[in-house]
Amino acid sequence: MQKRKLVQALATWGVLILFLLITKPEHLPVGVLIVPFLLLGFAVYLTWLSLVDVFLPKHRDKKTTHAILGGIIASTLVICLGLQSIGELALQDIIPVILFVSLVYFYIARNSKQA
Repeated sequence: MQKRKLVQALATWGVLILFLLITKPEHLPVGVLIVPFLLLGFAVYLTWLSLVDVFLPKHRDKKTTHAILGGIIASTLVICLGLQSIGELALQDIIPVILFVSLVYFYIARNSKQA
C-alpha cells in the first residue's frame, strides 16, 4: 500500500509538470485553467499520505485523521495559490482562509467520528 501511494503521488506530480510544460495559460479555455490547481491539490494530498505512511507507520489506525488533515493542507495551499494567481492574496486573506478550512476540518472530523 505504501508503494502504491508513492507511485500515485509521483505520477500526479509528473502529470502536473507535463501539463505545465506543454500548455500556455493564455491559449487555454477558462474552464481548463483549474486543471493545474486540481492536479496540485491531488499531488500534495497523495504526497502527504505517502509521507505519513513512511514517517508514522505506528499511527496507521488514525488513517481517517491523517487523510482529513492532508485534505486540509492541500485545500489551503490550493485556495491560497488560486487567490495569488488572480492577484487577490494579501496577508489579511490568509487568516480567513485558514479559519474557514479549520472550521471545515472540525466539522468533517466530528461527523466522521459519529458515523
